[in-house]
Amino acid sequence: MASRWPEEGGVLRPAGPAQPQEEPVPAQPVHAARAVAAVARRLDEEIQKMTAELADAAAELAMRAAEAIIRARAQVDRGMVVRAIEEALEHLLGHVRCEVRVNPLDAEAVRAFARQLSRGPDLEVVEDEGVEPGGAVITADAGEVDASISGQLERLRRRVLGQE
Repeated sequence: MASRWPEEGGVLRPAGPAQPQEEPVPAQPVHAARAVAAVARRLDEEIQKMTAELADAAAELAMRAAEAIIRARAQVDRGMVVRAIEEALEHLLGHVRCEVRVNPLDAEAVRAFARQLSRGPDLEVVEDEGVEPGGAVITADAGEVDASISGQLERLRRRVLGQE
């Protein structure tokens, strides 16, 4: 039986193809280690920056998608304006009379809602083509509540993008 370690020139070597010899790694100078650490820090900073930019871009994309969906729905769902007015009226508790400006497409639904109110302010419904369908602007003696689609989306945008 042949030995796995043939002798060549007085040195035992493993049989088979020659194995590459690994060169010993010389000790790195301290300045090289610092340079590598600095590069690693810069890479980490860039990764964090890119991650933040990606998160902002994703939030912006989500906001644009939500805006398109909400605006499309507001064109066909007359109940949206009533829900917006109900929420806005919570901020106007104690007021006797309010003017509610709505898009003409929403006026009849809002008038029906106003007739059903058993408590709360008396609502004067004013048709205003400057108000987008689905939204309203409510004015009382103490001020105004912007329940327009644009106003609601802007408030949502500030919350989602952390600007509030």
